[in-house]
Amino acid sequence: VPDASPFGERNTVLISAKTGLLAVRQVRFLEQQADANGDGLPDHIANWMTAGLPGSPRPYVYQTPARPYTTTQSGDALNPTFDLQTDAVFVYGSNAETIAGWKARGYGVWTMGGSREGKEYAALHPDAVQRDSTNAPLTIEGSHYLNPTAEHTAIEAERYAQAIANDSAGICPEEPEYFARAGYEEAFKRQWQQKFGTPWQAPNSGIDARWQAGQLMGDLETTHITSLLQPYATRPDVRRMVALHSPLNYAQWGIVAPQYRITSSPLVQDVIGQVWTGTARTPVRYAGLRGDRAFSVAFLEYSSLSQLMRGTGKRLWFLTDPLEDDPTRSQTDYKTHYEETLIASLFFPDVDSYEVMPWPTRVYGHIPPEYATQINTAIAALQDMHSQPVRGGNAATDANIGVFCSDSMQIQREAPSISDFDGFYGLALSLLQRGVPVQAVSLDRAAEPGYLKLFKTLLLSYDYQKPPDARTQAALADWVRKGGSLIFVGGSDPYNSVKTGWWRLANLASPQEDLWSQLGIPAGRATEKVATQTVDSALYKTLLEGDGSEHTLKNRRAYTMDLTPFAQQTGSVAVRFSDKTPQDGWGAWVASAELRVGAQLAASFTTGSDIESRFLLYDNSSFSGGARYADRNGSWTYQFDNLPRGVPITLTADMGNGFVVAAASAKPEFGHTLLSTGRVKAFDLAVPRLRIGVAYPATIY
Repeated sequence: VPDASPFGERNTVLISAKTGLLAVRQVRFLEQQADANGDGLPDHIANWMTAGLPGSPRPYVYQTPARPYTTTQSGDALNPTFDLQTDAVFVYGSNAETIAGWKARGYGVWTMGGSREGKEYAALHPDAVQRDSTNAPLTIEGSHYLNPTAEHTAIEAERYAQAIANDSAGICPEEPEYFARAGYEEAFKRQWQQKFGTPWQAPNSGIDARWQAGQLMGDLETTHITSLLQPYATRPDVRRMVALHSPLNYAQWGIVAPQYRITSSPLVQDVIGQVWTGTARTPVRYAGLRGDRAFSVAFLEYSSLSQLMRGTGKRLWFLTDPLEDDPTRSQTDYKTHYEETLIASLFFPDVDSYEVMPWPTRVYGHIPPEYATQINTAIAALQDMHSQPVRGGNAATDANIGVFCSDSMQIQREAPSISDFDGFYGLALSLLQRGVPVQAVSLDRAAEPGYLKLFKTLLLSYDYQKPPDARTQAALADWVRKGGSLIFVGGSDPYNSVKTGWWRLANLASPQEDLWSQLGIPAGRATEKVATQTVDSALYKTLLEGDGSEHTLKNRRAYTMDLTPFAQQTGSVAVRFSDKTPQDGWGAWVASAELRVGAQLAASFTTGSDIESRFLLYDNSSFSGGARYADRNGSWTYQFDNLPRGVPITLTADMGNGFVVAAASAKPEFGHTLLSTGRVKAFDLAVPRLRIGVAYPATIY
């Protein structure tokens, strides 16, 4: 610093090349210096440093054209070391000094809050803690998931009121989540009695109880959010927001949080679409193999949010996260998954607002400098994304093929009948993996005038969801009559028999029966095969059990099981793998298997291989890339047919963790077999004989 500068003598100014942040050390001023914006830098120094530079874009005011386009999320007071230069910040808390500190730095400040509580609250309100059928509380890292009781909603409301009083400009309750496997807590039992006028029934006790429990959970979470937003309905100075995972993810993870019902409320102005590496890496099945397909899953998750909000006039933000909660993954894993989810989000140019990351303090200081540079560059690009011209195609609006999804998917994901969500990905990934930007379309919005106009072809299945009402069917039929092509896939599932379903109240066996009528398809033109297992669960006999407390594969080895008695009756054996301790996961883990008939090797396969798919009759498991595993309620079943009687038959599995292996005599099932036609060589080589398990329903036209 030259001696003639306004700094005076012997002063040191340090500028960090890594962060671009300024620090002043050993500065001695002869008199008190003015600092109008309170950033710790005297005004004349700031003016000297910024002479000739463009003016700062801050402060943003939401109601003006210069609205915020990027935000982050923090529970801490502003730390210049973690200043991401986003337009706004979600402050987790209502502290006046914290809010003022961020605002003084030029940030727009909103307040975000969750619905969970720690052990102190749980101890005082045990009846409000979500509990599963074993009465175990549902927690994450010591934080308890709660029933949204009126008492706790009032506590949340007071926190937001305090934040607004302390000059926050908006509220954003996040993740109003009710786990489908919960519903056994006392608060829920009281709410059941109040809503239905009948004594509580265990949600897993039957299809009707499961459906009613899901409807009640959806009601509670919708009321929860609208109650928090209602006090600010007439406050234009307070932005009303909600943060939710995607419709697809909540169905995958077995969580009830009805996105359509919540986001369609006129009280909601903005929606934060929470898609990140942790949701996108959820294993899904494609071509018979369940695995990590982060880009494709992220694309469909972002699509489901985009289509949910399209044309509503409400603002949708996309979340990305460069370092998810799981601390066990490698830096390469974090980086590649971040890149895949980030790129997927950019296929939707109608969305130009981004939560660039939650919790910056969790990221910086825990990643290599070169990765930090990449993230900072991405944030800067997202900041300017709204001004970029859209050239070429727009995946969100130009795509004319869609697959339907709905709020009802969340209800059908727990005992006593877990609908197979592979049905959605079987339709969507078959197209997306070949470069077709298929969209995840909201079935709940199908009856809205003009909503379906974008599409030429729509794929629909009622195996894992149900239409909200007959109006939806009428809208689909009208769209078809105007030239649309509707492809209905699947058959019948147990939830068709729900007594309170609108189709049952209309004396129809299934919702598709109403659809056939709306479309003018004569009775008998469509026949359905009901999805059932070939073997009654009660007939299975346990062969082996692992250590339920083993989570590290220390018990991994080759286990041999005698299947001889089960082959005597029909020549077919079903072998089921499941989790001994479903309450904590870490169930059966299998890398490979061998079937021997006498001394002869009859079959040998690694899990995840094409050969395995020929024996895989039923699958509600996951695949890690090196092994198949079934945690919690997951399981899978192999079936071996044409086995001789009177000959020793054994199955040896490379296996570990908390497994349960059971076997039963089975009925040979060859009806669901796809044979190659000889007309497509690539298909012949890949799938010479693909067995489609009988548990997968089919509709024949």
